[in-house]
Amino acid sequence: MNYRGKMYRLYAGEDAIGTVEEKSESTTQVGNQLLNFLSLHTMVGVELIMEDHRGDLLGTIQKGKGINKGFSLYDEKGQHIGAIAFTGKMIAPAFTLVDHTDTALMKAEGDFSVSYFSVVDCESGKKLSSIKKRSFTYDTMKDNLMKEDGYFMDCAGGCELSFELKMVMKKC
Repeated sequence: MNYRGKMYRLYAGEDAIGTVEEKSESTTQVGNQLLNFLSLHTMVGVELIMEDHRGDLLGTIQKGKGINKGFSLYDEKGQHIGAIAFTGKMIAPAFTLVDHTDTALMKAEGDFSVSYFSVVDCESGKKLSSIKKRSFTYDTMKDNLMKEDGYFMDCAGGCELSFELKMVMKKC
């Protein structure tokens, strides 16, 4: 098995809608391995590949090594389209989405538990959505500890979306 990195399959209900996979360079880079060994997981640099349910490339996400480094966003052609910058504090996490001209578009502000985020439009200040992380209840203690959580989003217009991330191993 040629292990490339962690892969997460995105689901909406029972339907797989895409994947996010860590590139092999992220997992095999010696500096990242050392940071992981020292349990400094948030300092690890990473590059993620996003694909739709057909396996077509949607884009990539890159994060540099270090504390509170932001994420650079690239389209399927490698063009920089924006960034997600950490703008909060450890006790009150916040992230700001900016476009390729550094114009702030949206801000997500979280609580200390990082299980709830409120998303607001930077220009109008109006709430666009909220994202809530919730644990599913399973039959066994092992499943409760090992299986995935659900993420629930509601929109200002009344829509509601729920999805879960499932980590899978991939053979190459």
